Amino acid sequence: DNLIKDMRYPALRVKKIKGTEHIWEARVSRSLRMTFQLESDTIILRNIGQHDETLERPQEVRKVPTYSKVTRHGQITLPAPVRKSLGIEEGDLVEIEVIDEKAVLVPKRLVDKSQAYFWTKKWQEGEQEADEDIKTGRVKVFDSAEELVKDLE
Repeated sequence: DNLIKDMRYPALRVKKIKGTEHIWEARVSRSLRMTFQLESDTIILRNIGQHDETLERPQEVRKVPTYSKVTRHGQITLPAPVRKSLGIEEGDLVEIEVIDEKAVLVPKRLVDKSQAYFWTKKWQEGEQEADEDIKTGRVKVFDSAEELVKDLE
């Protein structure tokens, strides 16, 4: 909590790790250290553990939660690594659902009404059938449109 409120909080002893681009360390306790990265107003925790182990490999990223502060208007920033892994870009829609007291975000895409037919169950089944036909070689090649029409009759 102190790291989010004030990186210069004395007990944290925050400092940039030498030889790294954007990685910082902070003191958690006498023997524990954590490393983190700053991206705009988001703190990405990289690693937390015993002093020597953690600072020996500052580039290592251990799976720890990523935090983002909720602003006055209820907005949050999705950290760049999260956006990248989910393929979310500026302007994209995100569905938010509360499940078991957790907010679950699902990236969504709008489909133009004129293209909606393509995403119907029936059309997608036809697409899968056509893909299977192509994979197994159940296709015909015609030299002209007339040959195609003749074959259809």
